[in-house]
Amino acid sequence: MSNADHGSTAPRLIFVHIPKSGGTTLDQVLNRRAQGKVCWLLGTTQQVLDRISQCAEEELLSYELFAGHIPFGLHALIPAPCRYITILRDPVERLVSHYYHVLDKPGHPSYQRIAEGGVSLIDFVSGDFSLEVDNLQTRFIAGLDANRATPLNGCTEELLRTAIQNLDTNFDGVLVQEYFDHSLLLHADAMGWRSAPVYTSKRVHKSRPRRRDIPAEVREVAATRNRFDVSLHRLALQRVEAAIKAGGAEFQDRLERFRVEREAWAASRPRKPANA
Repeated sequence: MSNADHGSTAPRLIFVHIPKSGGTTLDQVLNRRAQGKVCWLLGTTQQVLDRISQCAEEELLSYELFAGHIPFGLHALIPAPCRYITILRDPVERLVSHYYHVLDKPGHPSYQRIAEGGVSLIDFVSGDFSLEVDNLQTRFIAGLDANRATPLNGCTEELLRTAIQNLDTNFDGVLVQEYFDHSLLLHADAMGWRSAPVYTSKRVHKSRPRRRDIPAEVREVAATRNRFDVSLHRLALQRVEAAIKAGGAEFQDRLERFRVEREAWAASRPRKPANA
């Protein structure tokens, strides 16, 4: 969205927030950009669709951003042009992060089955616990209908092609977690923003292992099972790396200035008490 995107027919931005992709930080960035005019898409996919379909047009047009854990396709219910943004992450790291997120959250729907059931990390990435362990990023980008039609362990090359086509034709921003600041700046440039909003990092799980400490067996099983996510993430990563290279020294200078500004802004924010 440009600075002038405030009219009733101006494009709305839909953030396809894939769980454990680094999206909580991007939520913060986009919320600041939209100045709080955000419709948070909470609940199950069907609950979100039911809520949006029942909203008055006037209410829907009051939002500049729609954000939540919902696959591509919400634009069909929004009475204005829409564009999309998302963030992708290394599929193995996303799965590991999801596993430790469940262990840290007794209120999570899967907590009893995984944490109290003593499910190990390797059992989690190889088991049939939910769609979240089976190419979830490809499913989300392929869209609502494609995701519904694809059972657990049923992802195909056709689903991946659909996801790539959606990225190419409907997404103005495709960030990657490994180059968060870089891809955020690239998106800001593409949208004509005067600057990228600064932020503080969110949801970093200190209990999960670092990338280098993830067991080789877990990496192999998770990557093989999520091979379509691996391909989708690799494509996005290559595109971001190519854009960074094309930007040269000038882009690197801007990146350093942005990081200095971000760190200064984060340092100025009130700190939560240690027991919060």
